[in-house]
Amino acid sequence: MKASAQVKPFFAPDALPSPKRGYAVVRLALDLGLRGIEISRLQLADIDWRLGTVTLRRTKSRRQDMLPLPVATGRALEAYLRHERPKTSDPAVFVRRQAPHDEPIGVDAIRRI
Repeated sequence: MKASAQVKPFFAPDALPSPKRGYAVVRLALDLGLRGIEISRLQLADIDWRLGTVTLRRTKSRRQDMLPLPVATGRALEAYLRHERPKTSDPAVFVRRQAPHDEPIGVDAIRRI
């Protein structure tokens, strides 16, 4: 069974105000094992699309980790970045859609997904 098919029975992204963001967050948590704080701190520069990796710069163990980016997770991130992410100069992957704009979403927003 495909990983995306396994996620869908437990997660209804269409019920969220930002379904593509929600799906990308869930994929990062399930596929890479990222914690909410790590997801909220993720920067655009941390994703290397050519190498297919994600770099975590401020981890719980205070080191830098490079993880492989699974295809399904990369596609979910791409869909969010292309179709839902607000236009902003903020380098965070996940940014606020509501005021205050131009700021990364907090870990509390990640936890509510």
